[in-house]
Amino acid sequence: MNSLQDDYLLALRQESARSLAYYQFGEKQPTSVETIEFHLLHHCLTNADGHDAHLALHGSSAEPAFLAWLLNTIVLAKFHQNWIDSQVQTAVRVRAGDMLFHKDTLLCCAEVLGEGKWTVREAFKKNAAAYSSPIKKAIVLLRKDEYAYQSRKTAEQLISYRDYFRQVLNEPKLDVLSQFSHKTLLIADYDLLVDQPAYPVRYRSRNGSIRAHGLPIDTMIDACGTIETALTYILTGDTYFDEVIVVGSERYKKSGLLDNLRNEKNLGRYGKLILIGDEQPNLGNQPLKRWRWVASELKRLEKKPKPVHELQKLSTPDLQVLVSTLQQQLTDLREQHKIDAFELLTFLRFYYRLFLPDGPRRDAIVNDFHNWLQLYLRSDELLAKFAVSGEYDSDKVAIRLNPIWESLIEIRDYFLTNNPKYAAYLAAGSGIAPRLKVVVLASGRYADAVEIRERETLLTFAKKGPYTHLSAWARSSANNRHDRLYYVPGWLGTNGLLQLRHMTGCVIFYLFDGVETDDFTQDWARMKQYEQRWQQHPDRRYWFTAQPARPEPQPGSDHQPRPDVPGNLSDDMPDLDLTDSERLYSALADKAPKYRLTFTDGTVEEFYSYKSVWLLKSGQKLPVTVGELYAEASIQYYQNASPTTFHQLIRQLAGPDQSRRIDEHSQYWRDYCRQLLNHYNNDLEQFYGNLRTNGMTSQINRLRDYLHATSTIRFPHIRTLKALFKLGTAIGLTDHAFIINFKAIMASRRWDRNLRHSTGRQISDELMLFTQTGQKGELFDKLTDEVVYTLLQSIQEKTIASITLTTNGNA
Repeated sequence: MNSLQDDYLLALRQESARSLAYYQFGEKQPTSVETIEFHLLHHCLTNADGHDAHLALHGSSAEPAFLAWLLNTIVLAKFHQNWIDSQVQTAVRVRAGDMLFHKDTLLCCAEVLGEGKWTVREAFKKNAAAYSSPIKKAIVLLRKDEYAYQSRKTAEQLISYRDYFRQVLNEPKLDVLSQFSHKTLLIADYDLLVDQPAYPVRYRSRNGSIRAHGLPIDTMIDACGTIETALTYILTGDTYFDEVIVVGSERYKKSGLLDNLRNEKNLGRYGKLILIGDEQPNLGNQPLKRWRWVASELKRLEKKPKPVHELQKLSTPDLQVLVSTLQQQLTDLREQHKIDAFELLTFLRFYYRLFLPDGPRRDAIVNDFHNWLQLYLRSDELLAKFAVSGEYDSDKVAIRLNPIWESLIEIRDYFLTNNPKYAAYLAAGSGIAPRLKVVVLASGRYADAVEIRERETLLTFAKKGPYTHLSAWARSSANNRHDRLYYVPGWLGTNGLLQLRHMTGCVIFYLFDGVETDDFTQDWARMKQYEQRWQQHPDRRYWFTAQPARPEPQPGSDHQPRPDVPGNLSDDMPDLDLTDSERLYSALADKAPKYRLTFTDGTVEEFYSYKSVWLLKSGQKLPVTVGELYAEASIQYYQNASPTTFHQLIRQLAGPDQSRRIDEHSQYWRDYCRQLLNHYNNDLEQFYGNLRTNGMTSQINRLRDYLHATSTIRFPHIRTLKALFKLGTAIGLTDHAFIINFKAIMASRRWDRNLRHSTGRQISDELMLFTQTGQKGELFDKLTDEVVYTLLQSIQEKTIASITLTTNGNA
């Protein structure tokens, strides 16, 4: 296998070298990986076949060194393409006041004498006289009505720019190119321009203004940070781009953006779409040429040692008995009542990989997750499964679920009194050589608790967590080092294992024997199958003629695929596995545990579990949620003390059209509620009784609030809306706007609720950022200083006397 793979990689390097034949790199020669990836990009940029492409390259889109290499590669390919098409500089009509570049000197046109003839004076010299003899050949750089600045360093930048390409293209007489017929739109982080040579690149900020302009000549590469900015400010003009390049999965994974970007291609605004990032883009059935490295290929090209993976099985017989009991109960439920609730076993992984020292915060987190599980057992989703099987009585459902609930209580109690993975880590840490640094790949949100408590263990975390950012983290040279030990205290899924294959240090998995190890073995087998698929992917023949090596099973300690592993795997990257909490939260829709916090000053607040607050501990402000809090903890939190300001902010974020639509839909249900009350002759109790019959669960006083003329409630509970619809349809009042637009009203309620909740969380997060660093985040950047000051005044600081679960209700 190794010999076959080496032969294949050698063939790739030899084919790629032909793409680099035009360029002279001097002392800084590209590496083997860079050579091959240069060929991939060069092929995409210069091939006129119009194929869109997705490239999963070697580097992280968040790493400046990779961005610098990427920009340099794109600039070289585009410059060579423009140079081939523009051997003779196109004649340009010059006007008085334009700036020209001639014989290494920056000149200003004083007077136009005729076609191709001007008198000029030296730029930036107030009293400089115009040259007596007319200049017949020069290159227009700055038009006085197109550029707002003129720099004294422009001539030096242009000379540097020209000399650089003379060297790289080995053309000693190469003149400055100031007009470009082949242009690229690049969507990437601003860091790609840091410490770069003077390039014909223009970078736009979020609001469309010019943030940086490498050279004040025609722009070869237009750049910005988001697809939204490109759609709003760049693709709306007359400029045609050969290609649009999006760097970073986080930019193209946002729902709907790629569809909008593809629409611009259909309108003829650009030729092809190139996506660079590790995660697979969602383009439906749209054709896309793909390239993805296999970790072993990169290791061999970079001459790095093969990663060492070690599985440490933790024997926890008591836990294994509890989980086996729950599994049997779920099996009985499926076989006897045709109810599948096996995802409860998936949710338990949250407990398995919770990595925190013993203490009140860990206890709070365990109890909070147990409360979420309780909500799941009462959720509409699970009740709907019973209804399908013919069981509608909620009391009987509760009786059937009671053994499962008792098992969940026992599992929670086990983790409240046992912390086996953390104990095993501390025991192993005492024997670690001092020169080795230990990195625990656990959720970064709990890193502060461990670092404060256990600084002497040299413990650090992947600050952004392994579940959503592991790809970029594992490819970062600052994180991925051979002199470190990487501890993984829990299941990461197939995608996580694929990312960890890029690590160079020793990776040790701490897993519960018999509880997690079977899933791990299955996922390891799938990981190997994915790697084999990628090495044999037919799209590799699009870039290279070399025949991929056919991988063979590796002997030795490497985990082997089991024969019962399913083979129906996609050729694409598997989706990132949701964290267990994300799975549970998505299953519960708009429900969450709610807690009553009593403070030492006698005040009381009720918050949902997910509300963001700041825990004040050891002189630090730590971002946590209410579900992590405990008695005697001191916290800061955002309290919406100015509803008017918050409402104005919501309207600003929603935009005028969406705000108007929500206002209309909010009024529809109010008017219909009053019409139904009139139908019952203003008998509130009769009206309420009929709503209860049709599914409303709120109390009658809540209905009074809805009907009050001064009520500011945007939308009622979802069951109330459904009850209004059912009741109105049953009595024949179907010609009202509420009935006609019912689906749209439900969508507006969901949209409004999500925006308010997400905005509240974002305000909390950005208040912490602003108070700690003075920097404005994405939301605060859109607000006036007056609004930001108003929000700052709403921060409360208090100490908790007690915290209790109130109800598991609707969020």
